Amino acid sequence: MPRSKIALFAMTLGAAPLAAQGLEDALVQKIEAGIERQMERQSLVGLTVAIGVDGGLAWTKGFGMADLEHEVPATEQTVYRLASISKPITAAAVMLLVERGKIELDATVDTYVAAWPQKRWPVTVRQLLAHQGGVRHYLETDDRCNTKVYPTAAAALERFAADPLVFEPGTKYGYSTYGYNLLGAVVEGASGVPFVEFVEANVLAASGVAALQDDSQSRIIRHRARGYRRVGSEIRNSLLVDTSYKAPGGGYCGTAADLVQFANSLHAGKIVSRATLDLMWTAQPTASGTPTRYGYGWFVGGGGGDKIVRHTGSQAGARSSLVCFVDRRLVIAAMCNSEWCDLRRIAIPIARLVVDSAR
Repeated sequence: MPRSKIALFAMTLGAAPLAAQGLEDALVQKIEAGIERQMERQSLVGLTVAIGVDGGLAWTKGFGMADLEHEVPATEQTVYRLASISKPITAAAVMLLVERGKIELDATVDTYVAAWPQKRWPVTVRQLLAHQGGVRHYLETDDRCNTKVYPTAAAALERFAADPLVFEPGTKYGYSTYGYNLLGAVVEGASGVPFVEFVEANVLAASGVAALQDDSQSRIIRHRARGYRRVGSEIRNSLLVDTSYKAPGGGYCGTAADLVQFANSLHAGKIVSRATLDLMWTAQPTASGTPTRYGYGWFVGGGGGDKIVRHTGSQAGARSSLVCFVDRRLVIAAMCNSEWCDLRRIAIPIARLVVDSAR
């Protein structure tokens, strides 16, 4: 969601808290009608949306098809790729180890990752969390259709570790999935266990999520959606990609309800402390004081007294969106298996409807 849209929307709301429990039938009917209109207008295959209010799951439903070839409908249990919404999970893992005294935010990454080669400038954990580490993002020449299985985050460093930094760390913001992959290797070095194992035992278990997990291509994952791309006017299967090469930056999957539960658990202090979460949900300026829109694992925005943190995801077979109106305890998660989907046209109208209903 562009900053201008999110700020303008927030300024029209105020910051009054919302009522708890489920949604009224009339509101649900409006939400469903709006989603179905967007499904038709965008020619989407499958979509699931979940809404959290006051720390609970207020409503969730699937639309369209999770699998066209086998005619499997999308439901509230459908599992989609999170794509870059994996980054808030990685940030939570890092900050949990910070709280335990295993990671220092201003330590250089080679403190924890022996395989990280010497660069022109040192890179700190704090800089990586805020996308200020200078580690490159994808290149046009990168193989996005990876089929190699990487057992650890450290093993996947081979894809970018030898490349030079693209700017001096701390001097500017530069979004980087590979930077978050490096954070995964930091978690491994500090904890002594593979990244996905640490996340499973310490972040996901604390969240109480039902299906959120690493997006293994070999493991049986029940209710997993198929992904689709559009070639001209034809819908085709998405290209095969094994996301183990970027597990910390974009390699998880789960349900829309899982995303709501993860956000609610963060807000409730079940994963990290409130003080730590406040730091994660604070936009981090560069070393020179230039403002950015990114905290630790989250985009940060808002206006009119309404703080909003969010993340989106985009990769082969999936589009995802997670938006949290912090003071209202309102969370909206939307996940789609159509690569051309514009989830902003779904999440923003839903937020308007939910907030308006509370007035």
